[in-house]
Amino acid sequence: CSVSGNPISVQINPKNLADYTLLADSFVLKDSQGQAVEILTTLTNETAQPDIAAASWQTDDKKWLSAFPAERLAWGETYTASLNYEYGGVSETWQWSFSTQSLPQTPMHLNADTSKTMQQNEVLYVYVPPQDCSVSQNGWATSSYGDNPQVSVEAIDSQTYKIQASSLSELKIEFRQQGNSLNTRNLTLTYD
Repeated sequence: CSVSGNPISVQINPKNLADYTLLADSFVLKDSQGQAVEILTTLTNETAQPDIAAASWQTDDKKWLSAFPAERLAWGETYTASLNYEYGGVSETWQWSFSTQSLPQTPMHLNADTSKTMQQNEVLYVYVPPQDCSVSQNGWATSSYGDNPQVSVEAIDSQTYKIQASSLSELKIEFRQQGNSLNTRNLTLTYD
């Protein structure tokens, strides 16, 4: 996959390598509602690396695990992770929580062509989920209608955008994702 959520990783202190065994298949991630997050893949120091440049990461000198969620983690969410391991032959579980960065507002999810009414200068955050995990390029194009329109589209990351506009009656934004095929989603904003 070209697209996944950011990895959650664990590394054992190198001076304790001999005492620990990570049980990679036991890794679980849950959101604040207790719903399990789908894990796309889990890599460790013992697994073959999908990237030739990372072949040196397959080593006995370090013990580590990286779990890749199938989709990006939500903005402003708290997650709980757990992982089983063996220490000195005894099974144990690590459990920890972390929170993702928040935005000033919950992003609108643009899963299909959508229209929305806005106020002049109102800020809108939009998340454009990847059509599939093959997406390798993202982009957008705008067209606006009004007297001397002022339009700002700022990429927060490759799928999240901050939009602000004034002096216009309508703004059309076409979001494009190129992967195994070209996928477009259109957002039409009508201004009062």
